[in-house]
Amino acid sequence: MAEANMAIPEYHDYPVLDHMIIWLDDHIGKQGEYPTLKRAFASNLDPRYQTWSMSTDRDHDNLIRIGDIMPVRFADVPFYFLAFDNPIRCYEAFEHHKDKHIYFITSGTLGKYIVPMLIENHRQLFTDPVTQQPYNSIYIFCGNTGFHYEWLIDFREYLQVFDHEADLLTRMTRDVADYFVEHAERDLKNALRHYQWSKKVFDRYSKMGQICVAQMKEVEKRTADIESILSPQISNPHVEEYNTNQNYDNENYGDYAEQCSQTVS
Repeated sequence: MAEANMAIPEYHDYPVLDHMIIWLDDHIGKQGEYPTLKRAFASNLDPRYQTWSMSTDRDHDNLIRIGDIMPVRFADVPFYFLAFDNPIRCYEAFEHHKDKHIYFITSGTLGKYIVPMLIENHRQLFTDPVTQQPYNSIYIFCGNTGFHYEWLIDFREYLQVFDHEADLLTRMTRDVADYFVEHAERDLKNALRHYQWSKKVFDRYSKMGQICVAQMKEVEKRTADIESILSPQISNPHVEEYNTNQNYDNENYGDYAEQCSQTVS
């Protein structure tokens, strides 16, 4: 197997990120496996490509490069992404990127071996540094969760378990949005960027049929407050152009609120 490239790629227009997605599964490189997740994580490899990943027909199987870190857009927000089919190489990636906030997806079979090691040696990666409470940022994707119950129960504070791609993707979308809101409240230097990212992720969450009107309005209010302080110019070169001061007119906002209020059938 060729040596994995775990170094952060250099893109002149790509911001330095403190968050990433790592995905471990022994079937990840196979054609036709996990189409929903692959579309969500693999279609926007060019950080300037703005099309929503879940609506593209590109060949996502070929875009997953095992062991190579890639810039992607998840819910139109920049992320670093790493995919593995080998738990040893995957564990090395956690060692290499232990300064990042990591969302980790793994199968039950491989998770049985890597999750105990991660919690024992890198518990801080899955623990809130302020509250010291566990993050539920390990996503077990498995068709037979009952088979893994005995080891899953020991790490239940850190895990969320799913047997369907869409459910995992929906929950992860909400978790990412909440994380950016939380990060904005704690990191005033980069608060505007994180609020803007959270708004984009909440927007994607609403397109999945989830209720998010209150959260969207609160994020918009906080974004507008910060922008008013920073006016007339925003000095942070990494802040993407996203004018949240422009309010929706009554007609457009009505359509948007109705969309946010739909629930998954």
